[in-house]
Amino acid sequence: AFQPLDQFQLLYGSRQDKAMRAVHVTIPKKPKSAAQPIGAVSALVTSFVSAVLKKGTAKPDVRDGLRVEELLDAARRSHAASGQAIFL
Repeated sequence: AFQPLDQFQLLYGSRQDKAMRAVHVTIPKKPKSAAQPIGAVSALVTSFVSAVLKKGTAKPDVRDGLRVEELLDAARRSHAASGQAIFL
């Protein structure tokens, strides 16, 4: 199976630097659970890098993120209103 993170290299530099420098990144081979932050981030980065390499579209995308924020906001407003329904 193609694993884009196996070829991932993070570089950084500034205008004054003569060359880019590598940042050491430890990527877990198999996260214990996607519920753990490193597992979730690893899965998102894998999806993103794969989409870039294949010139495709990554999921989740900005629309998905916006929907999550809308739902979280509605949950907060509902809680503040003693459980009243919030219609989106």
